[in-house]
Amino acid sequence: MKKVQIGNYGISRRDLLYAVYGLVSFTTLVSCGQNNASTSSSNVSTTNVKSTSNKVVRIGYQVSGDLTHEKGAIEKRLNPQGINVTWSQFISGPPLLEALNVGSIDLGPTGETPPIFAQAAGTNLIYLVNTPPGTGEGSAIVVLKDSPIQTLADIKGKKIAYSRGTAQTYFVVKALEKAGLKLSDVESVNLPIADGRAAFLNKTVDAFVEGDPNLIKLQREGSIRILRNAQGINTPGSYYLAS
Repeated sequence: MKKVQIGNYGISRRDLLYAVYGLVSFTTLVSCGQNNASTSSSNVSTTNVKSTSNKVVRIGYQVSGDLTHEKGAIEKRLNPQGINVTWSQFISGPPLLEALNVGSIDLGPTGETPPIFAQAAGTNLIYLVNTPPGTGEGSAIVVLKDSPIQTLADIKGKKIAYSRGTAQTYFVVKALEKAGLKLSDVESVNLPIADGRAAFLNKTVDAFVEGDPNLIKLQREGSIRILRNAQGINTPGSYYLAS
């Protein structure tokens, strides 16, 4: 089956169509219940097709990218119905779900982990569409090229930076398990992705969980070594969620 390639990830055209159809069905229902919707966020881009339309669907996406956002798949289906789409960018899944919870957006995608934390905190969510996982090459635990750490087992007792409550948490736990370690065997440093990257490059932490597209960039620069990527770690993939 032919696949659409996004970075190191592949998704079948059938899965892409299922995702689009599911999202369009939901976004059409949402837009019908909205009037004079607007947004003032500076990081929101709005696709206006009919300036007289007062139907708007507000969708979140993450800095790592989103296939439906990049391809304009939602707009292609909703524009003929006179429905506008706005996109709000988020650094990771937890703030996206927070925005969903307070009504700032109508739906958005996250990995498998953020919804668990959100529901544990009392957030009511609807799972709309499941996006199958990629190859796992787009996420990795990395160290600097000159680091004395050679294997994942060597990370015991060391500092590793990642964003707790995101899909990175699941990845770290499972990767450590496969190396015969527990999460308590390392010193977890909870930092947003950008801050974690800065701490890693400044050698404040020993290792860092990085993902594409920045993972590819660092690999091409030759400044890092990959201890382990997410290949072979079973995950249900990502989800589009609504409140």
